[in-house]
Amino acid sequence: MESNFDDICAHCARFFPIRKEAASDRTIQHHQNVQAFLEKVDSCVLCMKIRDEWSLQYLHNHFLDLKESAYGSIGLSFMLRDTNLQINQPAVSSAILDITLSIPHHAYTGVTKLSITTCNVNSPDSVKEIWMKSCSSKSERIKTLSNWFEECMANHDECSGGGRELPKRLIKTCLSEGEEPRLILTENLNREGVFYAALSHCWGDFLPLRTTQENEQQLMARIPSELIPRTFQDALDICKALNIPYLWIDALCISQNDGLEWQSEAAKMNQIYAGSHLTIAAEDAENGLQGCFGEIDTKPLETNLERRSSPSCFAIREENSKILVRVQRGNLRELTEQTILSSRGWTLQEQVLSSRIAYCMQGEIHWQCYCRYQTETGLVFSWPTGVSHSSMTNEEHYAANIWHEWMENYSGRKFTIPSDRLAALAGLVQQFQSSIRDEPFLEAWGRSIIKDLIWLRKGDVTKSDPLLNIPSWSWLSRCEHVSYRHWESYEEATAIEMFDRATVKAWDIKWTGLPYTSEVKSTRLVLEGPTKEIKLSIPPETTNYNPLYLNVEDESPNFEGNPTPWRCTGQFDFEDFRPPTRYTCLLMHSRTSVKNQDELWFQDIFLILEPALEATSPSVYRRVGIGAFFDKNTRFDLDNRTEIQLV
Repeated sequence: MESNFDDICAHCARFFPIRKEAASDRTIQHHQNVQAFLEKVDSCVLCMKIRDEWSLQYLHNHFLDLKESAYGSIGLSFMLRDTNLQINQPAVSSAILDITLSIPHHAYTGVTKLSITTCNVNSPDSVKEIWMKSCSSKSERIKTLSNWFEECMANHDECSGGGRELPKRLIKTCLSEGEEPRLILTENLNREGVFYAALSHCWGDFLPLRTTQENEQQLMARIPSELIPRTFQDALDICKALNIPYLWIDALCISQNDGLEWQSEAAKMNQIYAGSHLTIAAEDAENGLQGCFGEIDTKPLETNLERRSSPSCFAIREENSKILVRVQRGNLRELTEQTILSSRGWTLQEQVLSSRIAYCMQGEIHWQCYCRYQTETGLVFSWPTGVSHSSMTNEEHYAANIWHEWMENYSGRKFTIPSDRLAALAGLVQQFQSSIRDEPFLEAWGRSIIKDLIWLRKGDVTKSDPLLNIPSWSWLSRCEHVSYRHWESYEEATAIEMFDRATVKAWDIKWTGLPYTSEVKSTRLVLEGPTKEIKLSIPPETTNYNPLYLNVEDESPNFEGNPTPWRCTGQFDFEDFRPPTRYTCLLMHSRTSVKNQDELWFQDIFLILEPALEATSPSVYRRVGIGAFFDKNTRFDLDNRTEIQLV
């Protein structure tokens, strides 16, 4: 269908109409470098959005040799991918636009992703508020949620909730005229007949209403409307519209000054969210006062470009065209992973365990259940992407990948109370354990301990106090973002063999109370594997890399024709810099791969250890970092195996 796009440039007009190509990706001819792009950017609303979404300052921070005067020479390429044409609603379609910035003299590129959604102006979807206004009203959103919920309840047997152990308390929602919400104890309810929703939200710095041992009886009589925070009230309104008689909110349904009850209820999180018939996720609210939907701006689109209160998206309405267009930052199917709620530690288990989730965002609402993922604009996907949607498996290799994906995501999340980092793992551990039938060992598992120990610090060095009795081999002692899959950056397709070099001789953990919701009492881990004493140092040229490159022994790297000549990469767990030191290195995992068609290369991943100061035995060490060699020969004597206890 031909369309005139008076407010977008001829280059951006090539994006439309979105259509399915024989190839999965479609390269779009556009400006070839930043200089040419910036000279014309102000004449096109889509070009302005692209400019706003990349960060040249980010590139400069990571590549200090890239001067501002060279920005114009950064190469640009544009590609449409993941085209989605709706079968039942062909008038609505979407695609991901990848804008790749190629940095001169570097092998690295930066990629900006935008989601483009279009709707035929003559279709029934085009009259929805989400297409006619900057964003839809609260009542329209609740109406949409009600339709999604009714459809799922009627047609999706796979999504059935309920039948689990009930939480101690629920909130009776006000379904009858004049009835006020109140707390109830569930001990006398029929578990099979209880129909409830759960709220996933951020507490923020201030929560005006919570249950304590002192006010519990008052809240069981009535919850005064004047005390109910806006986010809680929005969740109650949703329950009322969907005819859900009960609601679970952590702040109200767990006594917040009863330590034993908190331990017991926190240990049941997998049951609470898996048993809920709907999880209402207040994605963009920083606290209980901002509401599930945030500040909703429902002004009509009186101009071609209407920027929303949410800076991540805008809408375009072209009066003379036959399509409406919406452009949003990032991958639309991963939008919920970029919200305030998804930055908080407790909420990952809520996202993973829930069978139905209503994602309430400032810009629009999304729906996820076991059968589909859909958006307010009319897009329907068979399954979304993202860490919270990974399907479980019993296969050890794939199960380990899912767990590592969860832990990478979880380790980068924030906690108001740092000690909650352990307790908020409980639901994830229980869910994973029920699927793989293995024993947990903090964030590791009995059958995959070696792979679970080769994590790499990716975030800044933590300034928070470490958790009590957490051993050095656990990233929980660091409280910062880690990566397991960095070591997979070399093409797995060329790997000939991958195998563990170390073996586990003994492991054990004891808790002061319930696992994960109490403190660790003690741990014991004994490994055996090839060891070597290696002098490691951080070259000054690599301090801006993450992970670092490391000098081995007293080698002198040759930079002629290669800006990164080092064969060892790694990271220290607690420090960004350490002076040259000789360490005990324990080889954990190896893989061999083919490089340049016929060359066999080794990748050896090792823990960097130093003697434990409190040790009474010379074989007791603590982990201080991790490294990897990538070379034509292994640097370890595979027959020189040592038994080491890690503390």
